[in-house]
Amino acid sequence: MKNELKFTDIMIKDMESRVDALSEMQEHTEKELKTLERKEYYARGLNQGYLNCHTSEIEYLQEKIKYLRSI
Repeated sequence: MKNELKFTDIMIKDMESRVDALSEMQEHTEKELKTLERKEYYARGLNQGYLNCHTSEIEYLQEKIKYLRSI
């Protein structure tokens, strides 16, 4: 059937939506870091940690998407 989605297509769409959400969170965190510049050392460190996590997860998901598209 033409309208049937493969399981990998569904997984790819889910991962792409997660990448989009993480990208939005990443943008928000970057803005927050700019407002905390030279203030609140602990909060800046915490936000930098969040930013690093978002970036790592985005890269991981993009690699997984690339792999799923190749099979």
